[in-house]
Amino acid sequence: MATFRSHFTVITVSKISPLPVRASLTLRKHRRRALIAFSAPVDGVKFFLHTISARASDGRRCQKISVGVVSGLARLAYGFSYLQARDEIDRKIGRQVGRQTSNSNRQETMTSPLYTFIIIVIYLCYVGSEHILQDDFLLLTDSAAGAIYQLSRDGDHVTKLDLNVTNQVPVAVDYDPDDRRIYWTDLGGHAIWSSHLDGSNRNLVLQLASKSSPEGIAVDPVAGLLFYTDQGQDIISVLKTDGTDRRTLIRNVKNPRSIRLDPTKRHIYWADWGKNTIEKANYDGSGREVLYQTDQSWINGLDLDLKNGHVYWDDAYADVIRRADIDGGKNLTLIIDGNKTIPRGYNGTGNPHFYGISLDDEFIYVTDWDRKGLFSIHKNGFDFRLLHSPFLVASGLVLYRSSWYVKGQPSRCNDVTNRNGGCSHLCVPTLKGATCQCPDDMKLAEDGRRCDLGVVSTGPDVIWLEHDKLSTSYIMGMSGEPSVYLPTRRFGERWSIRSPLWHWTSIDNDYRKNRLYLADKEDNLIVQLSLTTNLTIDVIHYGTSSSVNGIAVDWIGHNVYWTDSMFKWIIMAKAVEKSPITRTVISNELYRPHGIAVWPQKGLLLWTDWGSIDKIESSTMSGTERRILVDQDLKTPTGLTIDYRGEHVYWCNRDSIERMNVDGSARRRLYTYPSAHFLAVAHYDDYLFATDNNNLTGSYKLWILNTAQTGRLYPRLLLQRPPYGVTMLTKSKQEHMTTVCDKNKCSQLCVITANQSAQCLCGDGYDLEQDGKSCTENKKTFSGPAIIYSLGDRLCSVRIQEAMGFIKDPDVNCFFLDGRYSFRALDYDYSSGNIYFSEVKYRVRSIRVAHMKNITDNMAIIQGTGYVYGLAVDYAAGNLYWTDSTRGQIWVSRLDGSLQKILVRGLQYPIGIVIDQLEKKLYWSEQGNGTGSGSLKQSNLDGSDVVILNITTIQKPAGLSFDPITRRLFWVDQDKAVIEYIRPDDMRGHGVIALPGGEKSSRKQLYDIATFQDFNLYTEWSADNVSGVHMMEAGSGREVASKLLHPFHSAAYDVIVFSKQYQAEYSTGDGDASCLVDNGGCQQLCLQMKNGRRCVCVDGMTVEDGIKCRASMVRREAFFLVADDYRHQIYQMGAALRDDDIAAVTIPLTDRPIALAYDFTHERVYWTDFNEGVIKRSFLNGSQPETIFVSAYGSRIDGLAFDHESRVLYYTDTNRGYIGVLNPSGSYHKIIVKESLTNPRAIVLDTKMGYMYYTVRETSNGRIERRDLTGKNPLVLVDSSLSWPNGLDIDFEEGRIYWVDAHTETIESCNLDGRDRRVIYTDSRESDPFGLAVQGSFIYWTDWTYQGVYRISKHGGNTSVYYDDVLRGLNDIKFFNKSALRGANVCSYDKAGCSHFCLSGPDSTRICECPDGYRIDKDGVTCVDVPTCSQTIPNGQIDPACSRELGQVCSYVCSHGYEKTRRDGIICNNDLEWDVNVNTLCAYDVCPLLSSPSHAAVDDNCPLVAVPGTSCVHHCVNGYIHIGGDMRRNCTEKKTWTGHDIICLPEVQCSPLDVPDDVMVSPHSCISSYSVPGQVCEQRCKTGYDYIKDGDIASQIRVCLGNSSWNGTDLNCIKAIELYTKPTITTPILIV
Repeated sequence: MATFRSHFTVITVSKISPLPVRASLTLRKHRRRALIAFSAPVDGVKFFLHTISARASDGRRCQKISVGVVSGLARLAYGFSYLQARDEIDRKIGRQVGRQTSNSNRQETMTSPLYTFIIIVIYLCYVGSEHILQDDFLLLTDSAAGAIYQLSRDGDHVTKLDLNVTNQVPVAVDYDPDDRRIYWTDLGGHAIWSSHLDGSNRNLVLQLASKSSPEGIAVDPVAGLLFYTDQGQDIISVLKTDGTDRRTLIRNVKNPRSIRLDPTKRHIYWADWGKNTIEKANYDGSGREVLYQTDQSWINGLDLDLKNGHVYWDDAYADVIRRADIDGGKNLTLIIDGNKTIPRGYNGTGNPHFYGISLDDEFIYVTDWDRKGLFSIHKNGFDFRLLHSPFLVASGLVLYRSSWYVKGQPSRCNDVTNRNGGCSHLCVPTLKGATCQCPDDMKLAEDGRRCDLGVVSTGPDVIWLEHDKLSTSYIMGMSGEPSVYLPTRRFGERWSIRSPLWHWTSIDNDYRKNRLYLADKEDNLIVQLSLTTNLTIDVIHYGTSSSVNGIAVDWIGHNVYWTDSMFKWIIMAKAVEKSPITRTVISNELYRPHGIAVWPQKGLLLWTDWGSIDKIESSTMSGTERRILVDQDLKTPTGLTIDYRGEHVYWCNRDSIERMNVDGSARRRLYTYPSAHFLAVAHYDDYLFATDNNNLTGSYKLWILNTAQTGRLYPRLLLQRPPYGVTMLTKSKQEHMTTVCDKNKCSQLCVITANQSAQCLCGDGYDLEQDGKSCTENKKTFSGPAIIYSLGDRLCSVRIQEAMGFIKDPDVNCFFLDGRYSFRALDYDYSSGNIYFSEVKYRVRSIRVAHMKNITDNMAIIQGTGYVYGLAVDYAAGNLYWTDSTRGQIWVSRLDGSLQKILVRGLQYPIGIVIDQLEKKLYWSEQGNGTGSGSLKQSNLDGSDVVILNITTIQKPAGLSFDPITRRLFWVDQDKAVIEYIRPDDMRGHGVIALPGGEKSSRKQLYDIATFQDFNLYTEWSADNVSGVHMMEAGSGREVASKLLHPFHSAAYDVIVFSKQYQAEYSTGDGDASCLVDNGGCQQLCLQMKNGRRCVCVDGMTVEDGIKCRASMVRREAFFLVADDYRHQIYQMGAALRDDDIAAVTIPLTDRPIALAYDFTHERVYWTDFNEGVIKRSFLNGSQPETIFVSAYGSRIDGLAFDHESRVLYYTDTNRGYIGVLNPSGSYHKIIVKESLTNPRAIVLDTKMGYMYYTVRETSNGRIERRDLTGKNPLVLVDSSLSWPNGLDIDFEEGRIYWVDAHTETIESCNLDGRDRRVIYTDSRESDPFGLAVQGSFIYWTDWTYQGVYRISKHGGNTSVYYDDVLRGLNDIKFFNKSALRGANVCSYDKAGCSHFCLSGPDSTRICECPDGYRIDKDGVTCVDVPTCSQTIPNGQIDPACSRELGQVCSYVCSHGYEKTRRDGIICNNDLEWDVNVNTLCAYDVCPLLSSPSHAAVDDNCPLVAVPGTSCVHHCVNGYIHIGGDMRRNCTEKKTWTGHDIICLPEVQCSPLDVPDDVMVSPHSCISSYSVPGQVCEQRCKTGYDYIKDGDIASQIRVCLGNSSWNGTDLNCIKAIELYTKPTITTPILIV
């Protein structure tokens, strides 16, 4: 072994030994690991090598993995120790894959009987991007993990390159050493990429078609060419390394895979996996020959030994590696048989599955799918070694070593004096020179250098669309110059492309690319069709409506625009296959956009629009600077075209054709024909071509008009089929210019402006960065439009474009799936990106909110509602309306759920609710109390002027929708199973929409409706799992897709369309009458009215001065106070609890009050907050609110009691388990009960007798206890048959205490000493009582489950409920009676001399107490300071129960958003300083808590809070195995974790694959035995068969999953003759 001493430095060596040790260090290098041997003679004494660590001298981080203690009487030889250590390290890092090693491989040698030993410590060195190798390395792709690795040839150096391929399927790889650039293929994304090794300058080289499967790649950097094999298309192609000028070189291949180059002779070599051949050809595709033909084989990898004249390949079927002469000689040599050869130190079983292969001067390197590793073998077939494992699917492999690399010589193509060899496009070097070649869509001109467009016809072509009644479209063309064929009446050559099952409606072209762009109305597609012999059709965009009547190509910016008259918008997309980016250019104030044209050189976009206002408009190509050119005397304008030379715009009305200048001036009608119905028009020179689909004269027509001779009609082409779009394919119409877009490198879209500069644009949902080029996803705004609907136990969202066709698995679009919930009503606020929805099943029904950019979480903003079946967002005023069917009410609040108010009462089961933003009206449906008693009602937005809409046919209305464009109100009637509508403005236009399927089915009911542009969406639910969300065209009534979404779900409820278009900025009033400006000046709610706004207040308050709010009344003598945390209010009520006797106490809008207390002396109310451990107070009229006490973070104060005599406030901290007191202002505080109490809650005081009573809540042992008011002398009064005692009060007249138990739902009482216990009432419902008060002869209590205040006699009997229509989430209830105060005690006068606290006790005693941090002086009444450590820490709080005195250990908590950095408490030292820097106790800049994925656990040394630099390791729990993700995660400086969660799957097995007889599988074990998760099996068709290319190509690979199932499907094989005689979809038909 070679010495490796210079590369490592030993940092520490420490030991546990009573004797001095003389140590010698030896550092060696093995092919897989660096080893340190530490040996020392120890005279009969064992010792332990405690710590030894190392680092590489170049800064690489090395990790030591312990091996254990090796000791004894013998000195062990290296061989045994190394293998033992290596197995241990493999086990610990999860790389033990069942290696087998015989005893002969492990030699145990006894040397001398000395008391010495050797300890082997193994280090793994992790190399970061800063240590990327520049020479002598391997590049390897892991297709399943989405990763590309760089490895040294010995396997020591392993770096996962930062190439952002996590979501890709990288397969083939090659390297350009001149540019230090790596090239790879992405099988999943059908693409070729390149990047520098450090991840910089990453480029998409080539985006291929969806059927492409690029399996091999090879680069010649000198020639500047890239070659690749395409197994999906069965071709081999060449292109420039910048991704341009792609040309198909080789056809008639069958599943080509690996490809390599001989740059000296300009040959390409490839392996044909389907034909079992090794072949070669010249760079230009000529000279093709088969070098080797094998029998049954699967040739995967291929590489060349150019220096020795050999070709090497691996065969995954025979599991062998072979070598042969590179010229096709007969010297075929078997290098290795993978079934017989076992790599050194590797214990794997099963057949290998070789894939990638590469060479150097001595070794062969090969990847193995089955053994999940990288191996090396000497070229002579010995020394087979495992270099690195595991990989998930180790695929492509290439080696770079400058001394081994063979570089080609420059050719004519590199001649600087004759650029690109004189070729206009591809210059391909050959052995004797070079040839010029053209991309596939072009042809070589006669000069042999220039490439011209390979168009269908050489002359200008007018191309139009026709459609027959048999679902077949025709692309019709006529070639020639109109000036030639029109005078002679001899029309040019005509041709057609028959397109069965296509439904073309509009057309445009890109002459330079020789492509047509078309819209399909049935499949809702925008496609591009290459006018080559293949007539290739690629989808650009999916999800249009059926009414795309105009399409326009920006041939300079390479964009395509289209109008959609049903969605009422104009969209643009990049003119590439499956364009991932679309942008809504225009979406407002469009009616029926139709024709569209672009003038890229001037940056102009023009379109026609007809509807309530017919018009022609223009804008920039980004949609800005919108301008109406014509809006008078138009008659359904449709087609539009531009004369670029004459700067004229031509358009066709229904029966005429007109012209104007591009600025709208000089308008002129050119031709009128009353019986015509013009649809589209195209311009060429002095001629117009217009399609006419009116066949009243017996035929359809293509009109031809000479614009220079207006009024003169030239011959018409009479057509048998109705025509649609028309375009002119000619070079003169599309002047080419070197555009700045080509140089500007916009990341998404680029258009030309009027001054011919480039403007970068971003697609919907993205924002343009400051550099003006880059686009980043907008994390706040959800672009939409999307259909959002409720299925009860989940919500679902699908973009409306996706909903235009079949959705294979709609559940992938759902979120918040939870069987505990049942979601119903829906609405949204586009500007905030929020959706609002109701939940009606959970114990506490609620209205919730979620952001459409974060559908992993939602939050309740309103709780304790009844059944809410209707929601309506007033986005202009920021208010939320809802119906409460339980109470028969309509409520309103702010959008955050605050300031809730009842608007309308006394309704009969209200359901749906909508808002008319223009007229400021509210509409809702009521189903009444019986069949046929339903109604629709209307009111102002403040609930005034309620009227019933006079519609006599209504029976049982449910969901509503209002279309602001058509001014129609839609509703579904559940009894009639129809959709109806009316214009409520004038109560006209009542209509009924009959739904597909005829009469109402007895098994289903309609539920809701939504409208969007020209679409109606409705939901239905049924009892037999036949329901769904339907989408139908409003005009035709045609369903876009039958049972559109979730057709077999048992219930579909509310549905909305989340769209910016329906939440435009409507006027909300003038000046200070608008709610948009400073909430209209209103103190609380601002409600929009038709002519202004109205300020209103929450229930219990009245408006003062039209703006401010005050309590309805304020009582000061005897009253109830009740805390309603769901309504964020405290209410005051008189003793009689009359309906009109309720007033609200003003508290902060976000407060959720729990406990209550009152100070009669200063008329102040005290309360605690559900969300925070705080105590607050204000005057009874709501003035001067303030926080007087803040407890530790995580506290919750559930009990309050005010001692009027001693002027002290008592409280219980339920979460932290103690009782404290503070003075009324909160300026000083003391914990008087520090011993641990389990959930103390209610507390009441007997100040006269000197006792406090409180409840302790425990499921198995709840208690009611009594103590002195000083906190001393505890006494348990009740502890049997008690679980969750909540509310507590004292009846001083009868000398009894009363309490309520939430677990047993009982109200009980006993004497003040705990005797004479009685049960007053037991609730038979599943209730949750909380607060309790005694007043007079009655007991009053609140309940978390049932709203209202309940009352019962002290002696039992019937119960009564009050305010259940107003109150919702009640906590504490107290009755305060000034006349019943207990009177003065010993502390009442000047605190009995105490400086701070005077606490009274039994028998008129008193004790002076001091606040925390003070102690009583010698006089017994004065408090003096106690030396303590600081009470405050930044962003946290020390436990108030801790005295902080010398030597005290105190726990602490951190504020919300901060994390603790210390597990244990902090200690107050002698210098009155904490033992740590308190500024570091709570950290903000830390990584988020790293939770353990499913079936995984984190190692114990992972800290609770991870600062940058922290490393944590996960491992799979017993019974599960690690198949993916990163075990080690590092906290970065950006406060994020590196890597991905590990994936742990059960240690289960997949049953043998059962495949058809015509399918073969490798390895054979896939069909002969069980497979473990992660096993990769490859399918192929037997000889004479081939798989169907239209099928799922990925199903050639089957992977055993962790759920005991195989992914993919069986390969679909068919006899080759049947496959290749299959008729094609499009066939050109020439008609002369």
